[in-house]
Amino acid sequence: LAAAGEIMNDPACAAWRAGWSDQMRTNRIQVLIVQSGTHFVVDHVIDGAPAAAGSAALEGAVVAELDRIRAVAVGAGTQQVQVMTMPCRRIDPNKLDPGFRQFAEPGSDDAKVAWVNGVLARWAASHRDVVVLDLWKQLCSNGFQPTLHGVPLFHDTVHFSPPAAAMIWTWLAPASREAWRQRS
Repeated sequence: LAAAGEIMNDPACAAWRAGWSDQMRTNRIQVLIVQSGTHFVVDHVIDGAPAAAGSAALEGAVVAELDRIRAVAVGAGTQQVQVMTMPCRRIDPNKLDPGFRQFAEPGSDDAKVAWVNGVLARWAASHRDVVVLDLWKQLCSNGFQPTLHGVPLFHDTVHFSPPAAAMIWTWLAPASREAWRQRS
């Protein structure tokens, strides 16, 4: 839901989702890293009723989506799912496509992001083959910072800048390998 009304899923995304299990199977992907998106912090319509961030209804929808992702991954032979927590952001709606401006306020709300991260952690704790990679802790332990080590984190206040993405991978790749190494 947004001030402009309900936003439908992009058909291109649905088409991509239809084929990603085959790509995982073909490439024998052992680990899937899931980066949660800002769509988890906005209000949704579930079974015809609004569901706000922080509600049991939206938590159920987030968990159902994570369960679906995990089921597809495991069905394709993936042995571990690693889910990254959401980082803190200060999203400028004027830097976004008008169709995505509704994500600015909730995506900048640390309490809503913390709620999503809690849902992710609870969900992960209920599955032996799921691990949390805590991006929030890496980027937001001292509150929101637009730069880290002199590197601008976001190029449009939502997506990581190329230098920040490279920097994040210097943490993420070793963290992912270590989580894989410690699996039971």
